[in-house]
Amino acid sequence: MDTTTLAEIIIGVIVIAAALMVLTTAVAMWRSPNALTRANLMGPAVCVGLPLLIIGKLGYDIIHDGFSVVNLLRGIIAIVALLVVANVASYYVGRAVHGVEKNIIVIDPPKQSKLEKYTALNTPTLVHAGQTVHTARNEAIAQAADESTNRGRLSRRQQKRRHQAHHRDYNPFAPEKHPNEE
Repeated sequence: MDTTTLAEIIIGVIVIAAALMVLTTAVAMWRSPNALTRANLMGPAVCVGLPLLIIGKLGYDIIHDGFSVVNLLRGIIAIVALLVVANVASYYVGRAVHGVEKNIIVIDPPKQSKLEKYTALNTPTLVHAGQTVHTARNEAIAQAADESTNRGRLSRRQQKRRHQAHHRDYNPFAPEKHPNEE
């Protein structure tokens, strides 16, 4: 067995390992329970699998076309750029997913004026450190959850009135304000 064949086998193993890492990540994402977990699962594929593919391509080019400084620099720049973009993207995807939680407004970093504003509006607010500011609305949501076990005991008319009262203030055409605006 000559050195070219041995090098091609090593490169093949690297590429297969990268492909298996991407496949494993895809299966794990398919089975993950929520969007934040899916965003976190992209790490192995993007930060290890794709750089291994770039290394495999660089090794293949070195074997068949000879060593080139330009190809080496292109490979290094591609790997560094991939890692930088992956880290920035995962940060913003995580923040976006974390801030989209139902009925929660994220204030990052927490500011006392913002907390007072949203507490006065009875809006549940998630603070950066993971603390939740409990408001009257949170208590109403908890009370509605407790009363949901009694729904079967209400008449159809009572259920309809309760439903209408619950959605009375909802307007799908109302313009939304950014949560951190004063």
